[in-house]
Amino acid sequence: MAKYKLSSFISEAPIKTDIGTVDTDFYPQKLSKVNTNTAKVAVTGGKKDKDDKDDSAIASKIKTGFSTPVSKLFPAQTEVIPEKAVGIALGMLNSGKVGGNLGAIVSGDNHIMDGHHRWAATTLVDPNASVEGIKIDIPGDALVGILNVYTKGALGRTQGNPGKGNVNAFTPEKIKSVLDDLIEKGTKIGSVGDDGSYSEKEVDGEEVKKILGKMKGANGDPEKGKELMAANAAKLNKKIPDWAPPRVDMPVINSDELGGLISKLKSGEFDIVEPYSLQVRVGRSKDADKEEEPVAEGLDFIHMMKVRAGIIK
Repeated sequence: MAKYKLSSFISEAPIKTDIGTVDTDFYPQKLSKVNTNTAKVAVTGGKKDKDDKDDSAIASKIKTGFSTPVSKLFPAQTEVIPEKAVGIALGMLNSGKVGGNLGAIVSGDNHIMDGHHRWAATTLVDPNASVEGIKIDIPGDALVGILNVYTKGALGRTQGNPGKGNVNAFTPEKIKSVLDDLIEKGTKIGSVGDDGSYSEKEVDGEEVKKILGKMKGANGDPEKGKELMAANAAKLNKKIPDWAPPRVDMPVINSDELGGLISKLKSGEFDIVEPYSLQVRVGRSKDADKEEEPVAEGLDFIHMMKVRAGIIK
């Protein structure tokens, strides 16, 4: 039987928010640190913590159909690929639909939890354009842990998406170089649907030039369009918060799964703030790789700790 130190049950990094305290021992900022057993019981434990209202308080912080100028948003990951963002930017120009639905969650401090390439693409086309998402008005350092637990506990995903690129590579010089290459070779341009869905199609270099001529102020001149898009790269917000995990440790919640997340949060079933249910408090190990069966509701907490410490069996 595995043995546990009592210190492994003590919260080390609580984050205070307007709706209560989120303990990052239970809600880590890295997906790989989320204990699967804890996640499974957390997404259904909100009504089992002797406070039926604490977890539903987040409902007042949720704003669906949230819209804001893209310039007011910040990244929550470093990995953003310039070539991919430029392809999406060209797709936006081609369709005449700039900005739109990011298909992502936005934190109270305006960090985006997903949709980074669409965010960057919108900035490249028009830094004043508006984008849409779902705002959950609590700090990003607490929100990312909540979304990580949902990713593992409700959706069964144990790791994030692989990441490439670097947001700091978005310089005017780099974007010019990317566009020159695309004019020479052609590329795939991205198209974002009203529901946040994404598709691509192939275009040749001549089509790329025509599209660049659609940049505001280019008046049909592709060289002018290239200069304008490249200049907009300098307007991209590149500051990454200290708490931001690598992309592979970020939540993975697809746009068509956001409705389920919002319903779960509004219901109060998701045990996101203190006090936590007994199952959440004892259903985890410091070692995220050690998974156990959920602890039966009503099990005495002191008895449980004695069992895990090997005092009794």
